[in-house]
Amino acid sequence: MRALAVLGIFSLLVGVVLIAFLATNQLGQTSKAGGAKETVATAISIKNKANLKILATKLNLYFSENGVYPQTLKEIDSAGLDLTTFQYAFCSPNSVIIKTGNENTVLKNGDNFSLNQSANPNC
Repeated sequence: MRALAVLGIFSLLVGVVLIAFLATNQLGQTSKAGGAKETVATAISIKNKANLKILATKLNLYFSENGVYPQTLKEIDSAGLDLTTFQYAFCSPNSVIIKTGNENTVLKNGDNFSLNQSANPNC
């Protein structure tokens, strides 16, 4: 009976050491991959791109229904988006520019033209 108790305690100790080793090893791999700051920056960039695509789709839908882009973002269905995170430039009835973070997109006649991060489009 005593041998079973010792074996149970020993098994528990080995399990704790194994979990601690795996947790430490995983943290080491995260820091080698660029750290938490880089991971957060990548996640924000992916979120911005996704939100920009959603907004571009909503604007192109508005364009297809009305033949023009809205003069302000208040004229579209904003469900699921925080429109305050976007910069919107109404260039003409058939051309607009939307920006969020480092991402820019020009919409013309219902088509998207994504720009690289360094580009700063003007009307």
